[in-house]
Amino acid sequence: MSDIRRAALLTSIAALLIAVPGEALVAEPEQPASAADLKWEVAAAMPTARGGLAVAVGPNGTIYAVGGTVAGPSNPDAELFSVLEEYDPAADTWTARAPMPTPRDDLAFVSSQEGKLYAIGGGGVGTSFHGLASDIVLATVEEYDPTTDSWTTLPPMPTPRARPAAAVGADGRIYVLGGTVGPRRLANLERYDPQAGTWEVLSPMPTPRWWLGLATAPNGMLYAIGGLGDHVGEDGPFPFGISLADDPVSIVEAYDPSTDSWSTRASLSTPRWHFDAVAAPNGRIYVVGGHEANGPVATVEEYDYLNDRWAVLTPMPTARFGLGVALSTDGWLCAIGGTPPAQATVERATIVAQLEAPR
Repeated sequence: MSDIRRAALLTSIAALLIAVPGEALVAEPEQPASAADLKWEVAAAMPTARGGLAVAVGPNGTIYAVGGTVAGPSNPDAELFSVLEEYDPAADTWTARAPMPTPRDDLAFVSSQEGKLYAIGGGGVGTSFHGLASDIVLATVEEYDPTTDSWTTLPPMPTPRARPAAAVGADGRIYVLGGTVGPRRLANLERYDPQAGTWEVLSPMPTPRWWLGLATAPNGMLYAIGGLGDHVGEDGPFPFGISLADDPVSIVEAYDPSTDSWSTRASLSTPRWHFDAVAAPNGRIYVVGGHEANGPVATVEEYDYLNDRWAVLTPMPTARFGLGVALSTDGWLCAIGGTPPAQATVERATIVAQLEAPR
């Protein structure tokens, strides 16, 4: 069943109840933290309002938004979407593209170095909103080719899962992390090689969690950020396979592909889940929106991997979770869609001046 449905219901009925730097792959000098605050503006609305979508930047610098749902407590049986829409930040316009073969929400979506886009995992159609036993979670992987506006089905992930995070590594391979299968929180890390068409199982992250973020820094390290951790409290398990006692976490753990090992990094300022995270060429990682213990947030934080520190930036205008965030090649940080309720909202801030690569 749809995870936006779960999240919206949780929001309406209840509040959800150091660092040891690892070795970087490449030694680099310190840089100062960014001095400029973000200046947000409202952009053209997405044609299809939805939360639980995923977004990625295509080879031509435009942003693709895929999947999601409008489901919530007032419309528990709303469909999951297969819709794919392309946003051009330069023209501030949207265009409909070929729909994804498998309707789903809470999936991962990444763009490879070869210019293809990959829709991975997520929640599928078939489970009642009213909380009967289990999720339908997907191992499905579908590849979108922007040059032909067409989709191809690829080998599935070893581990079916909803609510995972994914990122493309410096090696060009796709890393998929965390998520859930029914009530089980995952620490699983799996890597897909687009050239070989094969999957590989890697060392799991130390902290199982879901609705987390994952981003790759210029040093080649992958950073697993925030999410919901597995916590057993007196409220017990929630009927949908999650728990009111699950904790929003601020944990940040870094994965080094060269050693297949994990280390702890400085924590987020705001523990949260169901946000989105994106890496910029300047070596900063931006974490936008999400849900904290008391509800949706508009908070934006910037991580400086060279100095292992976080800075709180100007919040976006609209608090929301279940959104997609992407950084266009011309420097627009775009926050797209989300909930509650299902939104078509697009807000963006320019960070063009910060897009220089580390020295």
